[in-house]
Amino acid sequence: MKKFLTVLLISMVFCLPVMAVNEANNINLLSARGNAKVEIKPDMAIVTVAVETESKNLRDAIKENNAASDKVISNLKKVIGKNDQIKTTNFNVFPMYSPNSKRNEIIGYRVNNQVQVKTYDIVKPGEIIEIALNNGANRVSGLSYGINDTQKVCNGLLEEAVKSARKEADTLAKALGVKISGVSKVTSSCNDMIARPYMMKASFGMAEMDAAAPPLEAGETTVSAEVFVDFIIE
Repeated sequence: MKKFLTVLLISMVFCLPVMAVNEANNINLLSARGNAKVEIKPDMAIVTVAVETESKNLRDAIKENNAASDKVISNLKKVIGKNDQIKTTNFNVFPMYSPNSKRNEIIGYRVNNQVQVKTYDIVKPGEIIEIALNNGANRVSGLSYGINDTQKVCNGLLEEAVKSARKEADTLAKALGVKISGVSKVTSSCNDMIARPYMMKASFGMAEMDAAAPPLEAGETTVSAEVFVDFIIE
């Protein structure tokens, strides 16, 4: 998949550089910030679905949940790619209490089994949701798109962000009549992954929802990098 990259450097108008004195080392500092970001087509998606069951008897609730979860997982394995991944991320059992009881009377149990699918086919999430819901899942807990190799993208963005910070520091140093002689401290960050919430819950006890694949569009993911640099000046 071709990745359309447009790098945008953001000037530091929102965070003015600061001159300070590091008293511990007796050095003068000039602080600057640099940003860079890119809009890129995501190459992976993560879909999280869950099977929830309720019963008065704990054993029955777990047994019903296991059967439904096995059906969901086995059917999802038939449609995902060979490099895609499927795993259970959470398994919880909750007691249900009577709302009219003052003694915390347990009237049943709720079992939740959460399954996560990571796919590298970004048009697949809609089908994954459809198959999961039609085979026993009754909750879609989340959907997100992202970049698999974020480190490669972030490395380039961090370089651009550092250049941007240095360019501004040079401009200010010249205007102030000082000289940059080194770097005291650098703080950096880089992130991607735009979550696209998708929540749905079916009625308990519904064995088959006959759900259709929802129309989903991955769009573009913004990857952004930011650096804060304390330059040594003299």
